[in-house]
Amino acid sequence: MRKLIALLLISSQAFAGLPPTTIQGQSDSSAKTKFGFQVPHNQSTDLGGIKALIETGNTNILKNPGFEGGSTGWTLSGTGSFTVDATAKGTGALGLNSSISTGGTTIKSDLVTIPNGYLGKNGVVSCDIKQASGTASRYLYVSDGTNPISTPTLINVNTNNFTENKINFIFPSSGSIQLVYEVVSGSGNQYIDDCKISLADNIGSVSQAILLGGVKITGCNNDFSAPLTSSTLTSMVTSPPTGCVFTPFGSATAPTGTARPAVGFPSMGIGSYKIEYEGTVSVRAQTTPGGDSGYFQFTDGTTTARELSTFNYRGDSSGATNPKWSGFSQSFEYTTPKSTVTWEIFAKSDGNSGSQEYISGTTAKPGVIRVYYFPSSSQQAVSSAQADYDWTAYTPTFTGFGTVTNIECQHQRVTSNLNIRCKYIIGTGTGVEARVSLPNSLTSADTTKIPTLQNVGSNGFSSSGQNGNMLIEPSVTYLTYALTGTNALSKALGTSFTTGLTHSFYASIPIQGWSSNQRAPTLVGSVTSNSGSAIRVDSALIGNNGTCSITSQSSSPGMFTSINPTPANGGCTITFTSGAFSSAPYFCSCNPTNMTASDQQVCRITTQSVSTFTYRVATASASYQNDPVQIMCFGPR
Repeated sequence: MRKLIALLLISSQAFAGLPPTTIQGQSDSSAKTKFGFQVPHNQSTDLGGIKALIETGNTNILKNPGFEGGSTGWTLSGTGSFTVDATAKGTGALGLNSSISTGGTTIKSDLVTIPNGYLGKNGVVSCDIKQASGTASRYLYVSDGTNPISTPTLINVNTNNFTENKINFIFPSSGSIQLVYEVVSGSGNQYIDDCKISLADNIGSVSQAILLGGVKITGCNNDFSAPLTSSTLTSMVTSPPTGCVFTPFGSATAPTGTARPAVGFPSMGIGSYKIEYEGTVSVRAQTTPGGDSGYFQFTDGTTTARELSTFNYRGDSSGATNPKWSGFSQSFEYTTPKSTVTWEIFAKSDGNSGSQEYISGTTAKPGVIRVYYFPSSSQQAVSSAQADYDWTAYTPTFTGFGTVTNIECQHQRVTSNLNIRCKYIIGTGTGVEARVSLPNSLTSADTTKIPTLQNVGSNGFSSSGQNGNMLIEPSVTYLTYALTGTNALSKALGTSFTTGLTHSFYASIPIQGWSSNQRAPTLVGSVTSNSGSAIRVDSALIGNNGTCSITSQSSSPGMFTSINPTPANGGCTITFTSGAFSSAPYFCSCNPTNMTASDQQVCRITTQSVSTFTYRVATASASYQNDPVQIMCFGPR
């Protein structure tokens, strides 16, 4: 009996404190038997009593997001392969090593049912990605298993370190969701780790229009035209012009097939949109005009714009002239995501014999179609990689200072620089280079901003003779120290400092991947763009009562610097500030400011380049007129 009691005691002690024999994730269909497990970065909460739930504080709903479980939960579709190994890890023990060079190949996570608390809310998808070799273009987005939920976005990569790529979207009101990594072009290895789909942690509460992109149409040998006397909205491809050149910008694509006034997109998410045509619109009347009208409307073949734009002809009795009007703007909404979308201008007449409608796309009269996306008031999303943030505490890693205590360190972002201030007590120094790490594995800028070792701050100790500078090198994850009284650019060893001293420093470091011209908006009504580069926008009032002049501009110094003083047939040529655009602007527009019901003026851009553009003002009867206009241009900075 004594032996039996002893065995029971030993057995109860051996299993005391062990976790449950099974655990089950909130998204798992069945339980798993485990006697030892870990939670992310010790983010666990002891609920007391029976451990029915381990609260990690982790809102990520992806299965196996860090690839610690191998390739479980991830599949490849298309041509190529991937492995899960230690070489590709960002954190933990494993990461995904992608080696794919065939466009259209995808790596997808398993579909995950959207939790009730996430439905309809702002979400974010992200992965840490590093370009290990070669060059490649890749998309990252969220899908419902069939269509993209977020607009496919080209990821940012770095050859030295992992770069976090965050893309915002709205969770659907039901169903499942998955992460998609899609190959566009190129080759080489990309390492992927620490992927996430969760509630958004990087948004504000402002609403603003985002330019998705568009297409500029030039080079056509003639205008696009609708069929004669078409009383129903019809595609303008009956007698298509030749030689047309479609130049897309932003995330837009050029239309395929027969030349027509249209713009394409690989996908478009749920939300409200504005679509514009900027160019020349014409309506030809019948031989004996009786008030002919032309109608224009955008359609994707299924969804049609809310508005129908009307242009009324009031010309002479011959019907030989085609009066010109400027473009039009319409709107539409998607309640479900779409893929491979083409928006096209359809046209019709009021049915009078001989009536016909035209849209321009020639070199002399180019046309531009642009599409804007309007997020909801709570959906404004700004990449946290390009947003300033306030002072934030962190605990750095010290090298060469022994055991460091009483650490008080903070960091903040201001445009492209990281600011750090620290105070601490050093331990017993060692004979290695004294260093302090940057927060969040950030890396200093490369040699384009930091050619060689430089002074970026100062340090001070609670002892005379042990003060100096903070030093930075290109492409490193730490700061080093220099002492007063020695070479100001000579890195000090840990043994150069006295044990137990209190130390404080301040430094400002250019960071790799941070840009000073992509700061987050801080005011309602401010505007960002999902363009791959910075966009410059400016406007001005041009006076013309026989002498062209710049009356006022929307910015100072302005984008428009010189103008020809003597107008020619109602027109002026305007010169841009040197360097205003890196290439020809996406579009310029003009609008007469003295237009009345009687003269029905129109303004048309006749030429446009990286340095100048020319406009002309005319009346409906095609007579040129010297009058003031409001102009606006935007393009790549």
